[in-house]
Amino acid sequence: MRNNFNDSDVVGFTLNNFQTSNKSSACQDVNILGGYQIFGSNANIKKTYQLPEAHNKIIFLITVYYLDNIDNIQDNFKILLDNKEIYTSPSTAAGTRSQICGGTDDDEIQNLKFNLAHSGATLDFEFQGQINSGGDPTFGIRDINIISYKEAVYQDLEWTSDLTWNATNDSIHALKSS
Repeated sequence: MRNNFNDSDVVGFTLNNFQTSNKSSACQDVNILGGYQIFGSNANIKKTYQLPEAHNKIIFLITVYYLDNIDNIQDNFKILLDNKEIYTSPSTAAGTRSQICGGTDDDEIQNLKFNLAHSGATLDFEFQGQINSGGDPTFGIRDINIISYKEAVYQDLEWTSDLTWNATNDSIHALKSS
């Protein structure tokens, strides 16, 4: 599943506390959900994804745009999946900043990846922003990718000999029984 946030990709998203009626903005010739003078303080984005197959793991990828001089101490965001916080932005800058889009202040683009246990037929996504520093700092998101897959999980297996084979999380270990 992938969202790149053309106008049609915003369908199904719940957007709260946006500063304008606009939902997306252009940044480096691509659309982002949120962005300059759109994603304000206490804004959040939510969507429930239907996952297509039986699985026990997911890989969740997202691109986050830090726009216009985000103050990492006062401005942060959280990512929640199924109402559980999986990430809070760090209190220090994660990378090199330069002017990319939005106003005249520096910006940063960060690609995040999470490998998680998950087996439900749906996945509830929420992106929460907290902007306290004043001025025009804002967040935007793009490229949400969800990959669901089935990872083999083995039960403990015992041999009739003096070796016991334990298999957990695709790793097999030989243990000498006493």
